[in-house]
Amino acid sequence: MNSEVCGKAAQAFINALICYLQSNAMRTIKIASLTGQDNVRISLRAFMRCHDPSSGFAKVEEVVNTLTECSGGSWIEKLGWSLTLEDKELCFIVPLEDLIKLVQQAHASELTGITGILLRRILSA
Repeated sequence: MNSEVCGKAAQAFINALICYLQSNAMRTIKIASLTGQDNVRISLRAFMRCHDPSSGFAKVEEVVNTLTECSGGSWIEKLGWSLTLEDKELCFIVPLEDLIKLVQQAHASELTGITGILLRRILSA
């Protein structure tokens, strides 16, 4: 798959992730912290509201599939996350500390920095 398509998929994922963080991250962090969780489970479905079909990908699942094809499946591991199927639903397993760091960067108005960091992780060879 060509690098332009891979880059567009990475950007579409990151945009959806940032949207998700802005809407849900604080509540997710509070619940995970109160219950002593080290990792949080984020359903792929949670990104649906935040996905922008004008990115060239009709569904968020297409973004994930494209990124998987582009990286041979390693893009999620490059983020330090994992992807699992639970009750017929794809879920990201994200270390709580990673989620906290992403939110701190977002609150520090470093969205451009977050985008750059995540793009480098996802697209690294």
